[in-house]
Amino acid sequence: TVGSKERGSYYRWLFFLAGPVESLFTAKQAGALAPPASAGYGSEADALRTLEQAVAGKAHLFGERFSAADLYMAALLGFYLRTGVIEPRPAFVEFAQRHYARPAAQRATARDEELAKTYPHPLQPRAAA
Repeated sequence: TVGSKERGSYYRWLFFLAGPVESLFTAKQAGALAPPASAGYGSEADALRTLEQAVAGKAHLFGERFSAADLYMAALLGFYLRTGVIEPRPAFVEFAQRHYARPAAQRATARDEELAKTYPHPLQPRAAA
């Protein structure tokens, strides 16, 4: 919220995840990591260590309330863990699982699954009719 002491942390995490971290994981998945000195994400080891320290033993990235930054972090970790781009470090797995277990996340997953029956992803294999 406006005037909140946590507002800076909120923006910091959203922009860090959406920019350097997504770039790093996309480049890694494509097999095209740039040298750390010329990449906006630096070294993979530094980025992963930063993420791990941010989520280890925490319910939220900052403060005492769930935010969109937590949602983004959990989604990012969950996706890249499932696709094998990042190793399943305990802190990553615990943070993603904690947020996927939230009632709102369960409702969203159920809704996604229902919608996928009508609107399947074009790259997903379809069941034989």
